[in-house]
Amino acid sequence: MTGTGCSGTLGCYIGDTKGNPICLPPGSAKVGESCTTSDNCIPGLVCAKLVCRRLCHDDAVCVSPDTCKGKGIVFSAAPTVGICTP
Repeated sequence: MTGTGCSGTLGCYIGDTKGNPICLPPGSAKVGESCTTSDNCIPGLVCAKLVCRRLCHDDAVCVSPDTCKGKGIVFSAAPTVGICTP
């Protein structure tokens, strides 16, 4: 969930609901900033409800008041992965 694994200047993003990675030119939007697709965000983040969010396994990586939600719903093949949301 760190956004690594792509070569050169490409960023690693989740390409589908199964969690398959895709390498794309990286975006610059940080956590909490607006987006339309995940590659608008910096690598390691996803675009959820038009806002860049962190992926998570638990609340430890989320910044309060956000908590880790959507486990097993966001990515069908990754039931322990959620998104930090308020």
